[in-house]
Order: sequence, then C-alpha cells, then structure tokens
Amino acid sequence: MKFQKPFKIYMHWIQEPLKGTEALYVQGENGNKLIARRGGILGIKAFSLDPRGSLAMTGNRHPITEAGFGFLLSKFRGDLDAGVQRGELQDVRLGEDVFLGRPSIVAEGRLASGAGHQYYASRFVIHIDKEWMLPTGASFYSENGELFEKYAYTDIRLNAGLSAMDFSRDNKAYRLN
Repeated sequence: MKFQKPFKIYMHWIQEPLKGTEALYVQGENGNKLIARRGGILGIKAFSLDPRGSLAMTGNRHPITEAGFGFLLSKFRGDLDAGVQRGELQDVRLGEDVFLGRPSIVAEGRLASGAGHQYYASRFVIHIDKEWMLPTGASFYSENGELFEKYAYTDIRLNAGLSAMDFSRDNKAYRLN
C-alpha cells in the first residue's frame, strides 16, 4: 500500500485470495472512481468503479476511502472516547510486546454495549510501534468473541518520497490500463 495526503492510495495484494489485485484511488481524480484490476486470469482489464459500489465492496468491509492509519485511528479513538464517557469501557490493559519483529505497545480492551449504544467492536487489540508511534496491527472482535477484522502493517516507510507517478494509472509498474 502506498498512501499520500490529501488522499491518494495505491494497493497491491500480495497474498491470496486477492493476490495480484491492484487498486488506485486519488480523491478528485478519475471522476472520484476507483481504478481496479483483479489478479490472475481475471485481471485482463482494469475497471473504473464506484469505491462504495457493490463490485468494489465485494469481499470487503470498508471502501478504499477508509484504508490506512487515519480511519483505523479515528474508529478506535471514537469508540474509546464514547466508551469512557458512557462508563462502558472495561478491562483495559496496556503492555509491551514484540509485534512483527518490532517493539510495540499493546492496548487491549472491551466495550460493553448498553442502553442501545453500539460500538465497532466489543473487544480490540491494537499494536503501536514504539519508535514510530503508529499502529502496526489491530484486531477487532464481536460480542461473541469472533475475530471479524485484522490488520498488520509491515515494511512501513514514512516520508518515502512518493511522486505523482506513484498514484497514476500510467505508472508502467502497474497494470491499471
């Protein structure tokens, strides 16, 4: 994944089931459409899609417009603040661990939905890299304890010197034409 503000994102899946799939979204360009190409033999042609449309959302819980650290942090922070305010945050633990080979702070907690309040997750585990102070992993669990979403960020490079070509469908390294 490559990301640049204000909101430019390129993603290339490296593991199954979407291995080889590419997606490009640049806010305000391409008619605010997602440019996507499936991996494998289905990936003959790139398509211009509504990022929240049914084709783009197939197999996804979130549109590409919600990818990256920003969405993850805002979702986590919003639920945490609301849980504290309502007195529904319980069983919070902070610790240290090694996650993906990096020293990390681990925040784990439970949110008890009550009085009609719903939270994104009933239980969360967030790994924050101690050097970068960015989330490198997050796991979210339902009320019955089932893991429903998990993220792991590796090979993070801040201020990587990305250019406009990194977010162009004309980039020869991509197959988005």
